[in-house]
Amino acid sequence: YAERVIAFYDGRIIADDEPARVFVDADVRRFVVGTELPGGNGAAHERTLDIHGLNVDIGGSPVLNDVALSIAPSAFVGLIGRNGAGKTTLMRAIMGLLAVRAGT
Repeated sequence: YAERVIAFYDGRIIADDEPARVFVDADVRRFVVGTELPGGNGAAHERTLDIHGLNVDIGGSPVLNDVALSIAPSAFVGLIGRNGAGKTTLMRAIMGLLAVRAGT
């Protein structure tokens, strides 16, 4: 459980507060989460991330093996793990900064 969440968009902080308040913040809903709360006055944008069988090697060594992940539209998700667990590798693969051996 986090006591504080900072949300960034386009290089600037758009919210800095306890998680419950940040999640319902209009700018966070619109720019970070990708949708507004039901009854909002703007158009809702649905975004989903689906990863299937992702394999990534770095320098010939396997780092990510058969990773599967599905994030529902408007989910607010954090990626945690110990040092060397593959968090940065996963994010770089998602952004297209690392070559993917297999998977989508």
